[in-house]
Amino acid sequence: MLIMLPGMDGTGELFAPFLKELPANIPFQVIPLHAQLNYLQQVVHIADEIGEKEVILLVESYSGMLGYLLCQNGALKIKHVIFVASFLRCSSQLARLANYLPLGLVKKRLLPDRFIGPLLFHHWTPELVSLLYRALGMVEVSTINIRLNEVAQLSPPTLKVSIPCTVMSAKHDCLVHAPISDFESVFSIVHHESIDGGHFLLQSNPKQCWEVIYQVIETHL
Repeated sequence: MLIMLPGMDGTGELFAPFLKELPANIPFQVIPLHAQLNYLQQVVHIADEIGEKEVILLVESYSGMLGYLLCQNGALKIKHVIFVASFLRCSSQLARLANYLPLGLVKKRLLPDRFIGPLLFHHWTPELVSLLYRALGMVEVSTINIRLNEVAQLSPPTLKVSIPCTVMSAKHDCLVHAPISDFESVFSIVHHESIDGGHFLLQSNPKQCWEVIYQVIETHL
């Protein structure tokens, strides 16, 4: 089963463009994040949701650390982890975002789409920007700020895990720069794919993302 953990919004709503590419015969589960839980608390909840299932984890952006922490749980049957525009330590761009981006204005759609679209998606449409605002409308600004502050406190990981991973990075990511060496330092096998798109990679290029993820599923499930 493909287990999908969303990015900073935590809702799972932004997976919609990617899920349109997913064939009907691929079992999947989107696990939304709890608003009041930190990384360690989220991991306990997600592990309970996974239970005894053999899974591939697909973790987006903020949830990268969740994927890494879940791999440290030897009771889980995780076959592979797919990191999408994600990171394992503080991203300087995201840390600055916590201080300078007026999230209240973003939620009210006071910033022009022609600014938000290229910044976050690169290949953008008004529909994608509307989807973003719909997801943000489901989350309190305080929750986003808490998560941004949590990201700002991340330290480089050191504990090695034996589970292989695929790292999908966006060629036009304005928010996250995560060196592949971060993943290579802790994962046994790391496969890297650089994909045309912005930070919201599953939304801006769902077709090419699915092609990569399909190969992982074929190999490991």
